[in-house]
Amino acid sequence: MDNKKVSDSLAGTSLGGRYRMVAPLGKGGAGHVYVAIQEPLGREVAVKVLRTDIHDGHREEFEARFLKEAATLAKLRHNNLVTVHDYGSEEDLLFVVMERLTGETLKKRIRRGPMDPVASVALTAGLARGLRHAHQAGLVHRDVKPGNIVIETDDDGNERGVLLDFGLVKETEEESTITRVGTYMGTPAYMAPEQARAHSGIDNRADIYALGCVLFAMLTGKPPFRADNALGLAIAHQTEVVPTFAEIAPDLKVGAELEAIVAKCLSKNRDGRYDDGGQLATALDAWSLPVEVPTVPAAPVRAALPESDGSWLPVAAVLAALGTAVVGAGALVVGVGLYTMESAVDSVPSPVPVVAPLPLPEPEPEPEPEPEPEPEPEPEPEPEPEVAPEPAPPPKAKPKPKPVYKDALIEGVLFQGPHAGRALKFVNTASEAELKASGIFTRGVNVILAARPFASLEAFDNTPQIGEKTVQAVFNATK
Repeated sequence: MDNKKVSDSLAGTSLGGRYRMVAPLGKGGAGHVYVAIQEPLGREVAVKVLRTDIHDGHREEFEARFLKEAATLAKLRHNNLVTVHDYGSEEDLLFVVMERLTGETLKKRIRRGPMDPVASVALTAGLARGLRHAHQAGLVHRDVKPGNIVIETDDDGNERGVLLDFGLVKETEEESTITRVGTYMGTPAYMAPEQARAHSGIDNRADIYALGCVLFAMLTGKPPFRADNALGLAIAHQTEVVPTFAEIAPDLKVGAELEAIVAKCLSKNRDGRYDDGGQLATALDAWSLPVEVPTVPAAPVRAALPESDGSWLPVAAVLAALGTAVVGAGALVVGVGLYTMESAVDSVPSPVPVVAPLPLPEPEPEPEPEPEPEPEPEPEPEPEPEVAPEPAPPPKAKPKPKPVYKDALIEGVLFQGPHAGRALKFVNTASEAELKASGIFTRGVNVILAARPFASLEAFDNTPQIGEKTVQAVFNATK
């Protein structure tokens, strides 16, 4: 049956004896996706049915490799990769059963314009870790693009990117004509130069290139290269210099560090890219949350000497009293009054003979002084009238110090200066209606009301069930 007939015929049927096909969900170059109900569980799933015309003439070999790849995909378990529940074949149809995703595709999100840089980097870092998980299992995606990424949101408003549609039989260790029969692997706007050249040794670095193109599109609203047709795009990926952010989005202010990360992903030579998704995720994390190493001042060295009975202390005792006081480049510093063994020995005084003192003569008695006449008493002065003391002036009120606000980076959202103070006051004093009006989910409002007052924005962030979406709502309500 042809591709169109497959799409029209499966709705309302049962596949594999346990998947009741409900309605078409979408289609791509490799096949059609349906919403289905897994029986008897009653679970809603997505079933991808492969086109029948892409393996004509290679049925046996293609089916064997398809089932092998499907088995590998079913073993993957990662928060940023779509979960494969089942796979199989029925008559001439091959199918894969996956979790049903209900979020918005990244393609639709980008259509609304450039995305927030912090959110874009966080999504990309998660996707990079998902790719690393797949690459370690020996799988290369080869079609990483916004249309194959779904943004899922949990109950707390936290977002994650989920990569789906690993396509057809694309193992890293070997290539065969099956991979190229009836298909053109990859999407031109996000295709690595070696893919555009139909290079035979495509590896995980092609996915790194494509993910770099995706991040470029999230930040600027457009992919890095544009042309009138697929051939023009393929040539651009191979020959044109990667445009700067300023050329595509002049208002984007993210700094040279993030632009350098994207440029490394988009290196024409795959040896110049990140080796795997883990390296890319680490670089993105460092940009999002720069780690500052605190400088701890060295404590002053104080040494107390034991009390002396007048004899010199040997050097060993002095060192024992001082401890190992090492300062600067390892030099032992000894203060004034401490001596080396040599100077101590040289300074010991020689014995002095004792001489008996001579007796002194008795002193003559002094004559008694004659008594002086008593002075006449002076008249007592008249008492001055008492004057009430003037009241002391009231102390001047000290001006209240202006509050100093500490910048806080919470869930990837930066609160600066007075904005941090306003945000903290808002979460501590806002009414339930004001919190809901700011866009915070009911669950987040209940958590805030139960846990406040918060001593700091960091304490607010560390409260369980406070997620990025709640923090973003506080940011918008107080900016």
